[in-house]
Amino acid sequence: MTTPDPQKQTEKLFTDPEWQKRADDPKAQEAIKEGLPNLLTPEKGYLQKVIDDVTLFYRMLFDKSFRMKKEARRALLIALLYLISPIDLIPDWLPFVGRLDDLFVLAVAGKIASEEIARYKLHLATAKQELKPEKA
Repeated sequence: MTTPDPQKQTEKLFTDPEWQKRADDPKAQEAIKEGLPNLLTPEKGYLQKVIDDVTLFYRMLFDKSFRMKKEARRALLIALLYLISPIDLIPDWLPFVGRLDDLFVLAVAGKIASEEIARYKLHLATAKQELKPEKA
């Protein structure tokens, strides 16, 4: 018997019709808005980088001034839905390894959406430049 490869299982998540259906459901965004803030509290023990990535994914999804490709949007939605879902590939209550599947999902979503993430960061930088007053 072979051990399942967590990375391959995680990658399958993004092509799974059920998860894609969940990501396309308008209620998914509301579920993320309600469930995600609870995961970002310091007592949950997430590393700052993970918090920053999740925050960036969230901002990208809900920034009305930014439109992204459907595949990237869906990947980010699936990743955030997976984070707030009680159903995991590796149960969260397992010490040390319980959050590994969450990290894999975030990493794969980041890879799928990497071009859009770079474009969003440029979008944010451009918006900041436009807000700066000109020097006299």
